[in-house]
Amino acid sequence: LAKLVELLRRTERHAELTVRLDALSNLTPQPARDSRLARAKLFADKLSRLDSAPTELARILGDIAPNDLEVLTLLADYAQRSNDLPLYAKTEEQRMELLDTVDARIEVAEPLAKLLEERLKDEAGALRVLEFWMRQAPSAPQPYLRAVPLYERTGKDAALLSALDALATLAMAEDEAAELLLRAARVAMKSGDYEGAWNRLVPRVVESDDAQFEAVLKELAQAAGRGNALAELYVGLAQRPGDVAYEKRRWLDAAQVYEGMVQAPDKALEAMLRALAKDAGNVTLLDEADRLAELAKAWPRLTQVYDALARREPLLEGRIRILMRLSERLEQRGHDLPAAFERAALAFQLDATREETYLEAKRLARAADKLEELLALHERRSVGANDVGG
Repeated sequence: LAKLVELLRRTERHAELTVRLDALSNLTPQPARDSRLARAKLFADKLSRLDSAPTELARILGDIAPNDLEVLTLLADYAQRSNDLPLYAKTEEQRMELLDTVDARIEVAEPLAKLLEERLKDEAGALRVLEFWMRQAPSAPQPYLRAVPLYERTGKDAALLSALDALATLAMAEDEAAELLLRAARVAMKSGDYEGAWNRLVPRVVESDDAQFEAVLKELAQAAGRGNALAELYVGLAQRPGDVAYEKRRWLDAAQVYEGMVQAPDKALEAMLRALAKDAGNVTLLDEADRLAELAKAWPRLTQVYDALARREPLLEGRIRILMRLSERLEQRGHDLPAAFERAALAFQLDATREETYLEAKRLARAADKLEELLALHERRSVGANDVGG
């Protein structure tokens, strides 16, 4: 039979040759493989039966040699020539994995992924090839870039996160890396991976003071109930030695979060007071401290602060103003008439010649039923007036 096959080949009797080759292929595996391969070539190249060639090659792959690279290469060629794109893609994917070098595998993977995505609309297949490409060349950004929109469309959040993280690591420019990391954090938030989002955002806030990352971090803290963690982060930043304006800003951030997210006005007050310590003459901060003290019902704590401010104030006018301000707050917001009188009396003692201070202290003494103290005020007022007259 083998001699007959050889004779038919030499005489180019192609149709009869295919019949004899079919018979020969039923013998041992190697002759069967070679016979079917020869039949496929005859069908494709001599008998104008290109559609019959893949069947012969498929029988080799199915029954004899599933990873025969020569057969796969030929089958891919025939599938492409006959415009059988699904068969071509399937064969190329199998062949790609058998090639000897990384460069050769990537050379197949790149156009194959494009074919699967754009012409065959096989997103799963395209991702399969792109992920193979990633494994072959983990430092190449191209497969990750092409996979990201596919992961987004197919809702594969875990894979999308890995791709964005890889791209952020591979990015050459700092702004590009930051953009990718921010996208990854948003994806993690959307999928409920709050810890993953937090870990992506915090380093940029701490190390780079990145406003975009911080805005998303606030969103995350609100959504995930991490107000305490965010406030503690701000406290930590405020306590780092550095620029006073930065420290003040971070104490204000902590105060805002403690009040708004955590609903802890006492902690908000403490943070506000730390901010005030960085800018003691700031009336706006003092107003905020008053407001928070009222919310927290923490007038004794606020009184300590006012007293300290008054002691540190170098000007008599300034000390009197601070004490009278505290007196007004204690009366109207703290509803503590004795304490309000005590601060007005202290202000009066600093300068007994001030009519308005005297009148206010006298009013508060009567309101607080401080009769002995009221007499002392009159006496002090008289002494002060005599001192001026003398």
